[in-house]
Amino acid sequence: MPKAIDSTAAIFSYPKGELKMEQDKKGLYSHPRWNDKQLPVVIGHIEFSEEEKKKNREEFLDYLRKKGYNV
Repeated sequence: MPKAIDSTAAIFSYPKGELKMEQDKKGLYSHPRWNDKQLPVVIGHIEFSEEEKKKNREEFLDYLRKKGYNV
């Protein structure tokens, strides 16, 4: 019968210290996913008119007054 190939054998086939030296050369967080400079995208932003802003502010202040806050 053919022997089964152990996928972990490649990990442990390095001489002692060689694997660690390779990792030290690369450094921590050297993978591109940690250093991606992609800009954030704004989603869900809504522009309100001045009348809507004033109305919403008044409603909020009324709510605060009902709850007992001094505004």
